[in-house]
Amino acid sequence: MFVELTELEYNKCVEFSRMCALNQQRIEFGQGDTTPRTTDEISQDNLIGKMAEVAFARMLHDVYRIDIELDFNY
Repeated sequence: MFVELTELEYNKCVEFSRMCALNQQRIEFGQGDTTPRTTDEISQDNLIGKMAEVAFARMLHDVYRIDIELDFNY
């Protein structure tokens, strides 16, 4: 199944990922020997996850008529 996000959904995901990245730790827990990730790297990871979450919620709605609330609080 292919789910295409609307421009509004995509923009919400981008804003969420950027704002969250500002508050997240730069080094993964227990990984003291790695270099800290940049805000852009953290934001990119967040964006991929949030887009997948939105697409999954749309699939649940479209196919199974199950609605779930998504959290865009940062």
